[in-house]
Amino acid sequence: TRSGPCPSYRGPGFTEGIHYNAAIADSGISWIQSDEEEFGGGGYGQACVCSRCEDRWKKWLKENRPMLNYLSPKEVVAKQEKFPEHWRAWLWFRASLTTERYKLYKEELEKAVAKYGAHSSPKPLLGWWAGAVDDPTLEVCMQDGRALANTIDQVLLQHYFRYGLSHRRFRETFRRQYWALNGRNCYAAMDSEGEDANVPGNMAAAALEILFAGGSGYSIWLGPYMDTRQWSELATVNDLLAQHEGTLLKGKDTDLFRCFATEGKEAIFPAWSPDVCTATRETETEGLLLITDYRKERKPVWVERSLKDAGPMTLVDALTGEQAVQLTAGQWDFRIHLKDSPWKLLVWKKGG
Repeated sequence: TRSGPCPSYRGPGFTEGIHYNAAIADSGISWIQSDEEEFGGGGYGQACVCSRCEDRWKKWLKENRPMLNYLSPKEVVAKQEKFPEHWRAWLWFRASLTTERYKLYKEELEKAVAKYGAHSSPKPLLGWWAGAVDDPTLEVCMQDGRALANTIDQVLLQHYFRYGLSHRRFRETFRRQYWALNGRNCYAAMDSEGEDANVPGNMAAAALEILFAGGSGYSIWLGPYMDTRQWSELATVNDLLAQHEGTLLKGKDTDLFRCFATEGKEAIFPAWSPDVCTATRETETEGLLLITDYRKERKPVWVERSLKDAGPMTLVDALTGEQAVQLTAGQWDFRIHLKDSPWKLLVWKKGG
């Protein structure tokens, strides 16, 4: 049962709607960032199986999955487990209609910006919340993050603290996102509500994880309900971004440092905690090391470096400017304890 608009509809109601939205350029706005987590709203079900969608499906299947024989949308939706390849193809087909729709939005925005001379951004920009490259987004939101990255300007993976998404899981999910999009138009959005968001340092850590994974930036949801401490955390991140923008946005992930914090009581081959992480970004002149510890009880850990750089190194606390670590040539590790915050950012200069 469908409770929203037909995803293949491109009639007057659709064209008038996107024309109306793009006309915001008349007020000088050239950047639209919208929220469409589920096309048609909640309870959208299995989407539309009307004759127009069926015709589009038949054409799409022939062009994109020629190895599959034709099955009607009704049969595919009704017998998902019997025809898993067709069901998966059906999901990608529906997502292609969303990508097509966003492409039309972007084209209409570009026309409106040219008409009214809007300039709130360097060029017409269209961003959309959601767009993750996971199965729920494909099935529930009808979105293909990879295709969207080639169509719009910001694909925003969502990190919702209120849903209990762990920091480690978010870190892994965003890195998957960056890999899938090959870094193209890759951003993330966080919310400021929930128990985790109220833990000092957590929002700043999440923002830094985005940047160290290669993301181009972040957005905040529920900003009006944030307290001053949360705003202060993000102001700190933005200040660090301004100071080290070149390294964060144009540096390479060199994986120079790693932390293998042991957990459990095994004396031989102990398990490593997945909640203690490191990330390194480097340019020819500067290196940045982010250490995060998301354990409830943070203990001292040893951070190791590889043979990639075995020379002497002085690491400075990016917040205080004070020397934090001094490594001699051939010294492979140092001990650190993140007592008061789940993250620590260290910086070192190169070339003397």
